Amino acid sequence: AFYGCSNLKTVTFEEGSLLTSIGTQAFIYCYSLVNFETPNSVTSIGSSAFYYCRSLTNITIPQGLETIENDAFGNCSSLTTIYFKGTEQQWNVIATEEVNQNFGEVL
Repeated sequence: AFYGCSNLKTVTFEEGSLLTSIGTQAFIYCYSLVNFETPNSVTSIGSSAFYYCRSLTNITIPQGLETIENDAFGNCSSLTTIYFKGTEQQWNVIATEEVNQNFGEVL
């Protein structure tokens, strides 16, 4: 959807968004994307969804997230913090692909 939008810095969703999935490669190569707050309705983040978003420093994930697919945050070299709106127990049951195991700090 936003493949290669190298000048995209911010993505904002209206309150009450019904978006349920961030698709495969949705924001791939969005080099300038800095911050992303995932809508509460999202249950899955697709493969390579944020691949090579080099400026992405943090992302907020809703408690209802169920799946983070392979390389969703691959080569996001500035990603240091993931804010999770649920509990540690809820985070631990999210299905993540092996290549996503090193997320940095999850709060």
